[in-house]
Amino acid sequence: MKKKIFNGLLIGLGLVALVGCGKNNSSSIDKSSLIKSEDVDSSYDEDAIIYDATKITTGGSYIIEGDVTNSIIVDCDDEVTLVLNNTNISISEFSGIYIKDAKKVYINLVGENTLTTTGDYAAIDDNKVDGAIFSKSDLTIKGEGSLNINSSLHGIVCKDNLVISSNYLSIKATKKGIDVNDSFLAYQTEIEIDSNTDAIHVENDDTALGYAYLDNSTIKIITTRDGISTSGLLEIENSSLDINANSTTSLSSESIKGIKAGSNITLSNTIANITSSDDAIHSNNNVTINSGEYTISSGDDGIHADNSLVINDGSINILKSYEGLEGKNVEINSGEISIISSDDGINAAGGNDGSSFNRPGANNFSTSSDVYININGGNIIIDASGDGIDSNGNLNVSGGKVIVYGPTNNGDGALDYDGTASITGGILCAIGYSGMAMNFKTSTQGSILYNTNTTYKAGTKISLSGSDEIFSITSKKAFNSVVISSKDIALGSYTLTINTDSYTINLTSLLYSNSTGVFNPGGPGFHR
Repeated sequence: MKKKIFNGLLIGLGLVALVGCGKNNSSSIDKSSLIKSEDVDSSYDEDAIIYDATKITTGGSYIIEGDVTNSIIVDCDDEVTLVLNNTNISISEFSGIYIKDAKKVYINLVGENTLTTTGDYAAIDDNKVDGAIFSKSDLTIKGEGSLNINSSLHGIVCKDNLVISSNYLSIKATKKGIDVNDSFLAYQTEIEIDSNTDAIHVENDDTALGYAYLDNSTIKIITTRDGISTSGLLEIENSSLDINANSTTSLSSESIKGIKAGSNITLSNTIANITSSDDAIHSNNNVTINSGEYTISSGDDGIHADNSLVINDGSINILKSYEGLEGKNVEINSGEISIISSDDGINAAGGNDGSSFNRPGANNFSTSSDVYININGGNIIIDASGDGIDSNGNLNVSGGKVIVYGPTNNGDGALDYDGTASITGGILCAIGYSGMAMNFKTSTQGSILYNTNTTYKAGTKISLSGSDEIFSITSKKAFNSVVISSKDIALGSYTLTINTDSYTINLTSLLYSNSTGVFNPGGPGFHR
């Protein structure tokens, strides 16, 4: 008998399974082939009703209802559907659902279901079974019902591909929440995880696997290790994330990141609130943010890419970080970006061997042309205790509005670069101290660096005027140096007013500095 329990079947969307789609050797996940209709359609054949499930050795649909005290074990060569209908599974010293072998298994959720395991798991065969749900086959969890898992070990372990498209899934685990080998897809689902190790972990030695895709999902995570960790690609879109990855103990050797991937991370149209002891978003390769809203509080970097960090649009609010944005190269094309950092606001650095890099000051940085910061657009506000914008290669500004509140000491600068620096568009104001102050090297618009003998307090108004006022700002920090650049600044005479003090500036070239120090390109006497 056919029974329909889910009306959200997607028909005609041309979506194919993430599982079984083969290896992924590209730089992004092929979203044209992600999910099969049977991964969201929860109709089933009512072939048998099992209340105290033991071992399932033939394919088909099995309905499990009420209280269950024996483990459900699947061991066959066919497809199996397990319908959990208001089921309460409670198992001591073993997995609640153990899929030893099957072509594929579907778990359909009807009503409210619970699965609880206690104690260490006993060995019943050669497999190391360590999850409340443990599957050695492709597994899909779907349905309009819910499932609450409370595990004494891992929550869900899948040695192949895992799809979750259920209405609601809650996991509380002593170890990992979700542990997957090949690939993980969360689609139109709400998942809550409270775990003592990684909340969602996808890892495979094959670099074409170990990837994850989250779409139209709500994910809430509390963990003492990584929130979401993949060895391969990670793409998230149209979703909501709330990740708290923090530890109250000293775990310097452990990774406690919000989102982490061994390959590329791509985020689109997602709202994320991430608090983490380590980097909030970290890729061993590239990070691309296309759109969305991201609120970050990090004990280390806000967003880190070992290679390229590209922001195409979106709202990024980094409330706390060591370094706000960091990559071998950083490119900002649009977006609303606010950064508070205890060291550099935006940092571009690369190891001489092209590998992951250490902190500034380690003297192992490359200044090659592939280390750069390019700002092409966006509204950017930086409050940095170290360098505001620091490129160990080149710095190029062609658009947008950039405000930098730099350090209140002479050991760092509001702008810092080791290669070339150009400004060809946009508005930039960099406020800081004069000891390491730098202007641009080349410009197609006026760029003024002015150092004062007076140190002004926070709350002081700064304005630049020609025949009319060109730019004004109230500094939120103390300063004695300011860089201002705008397309409205050309050759001619200008007045810089700071508080009640006025300084006359005569531009005979587009680059101006009143300093002759070694760190002040754009003025007379500059040398390196």
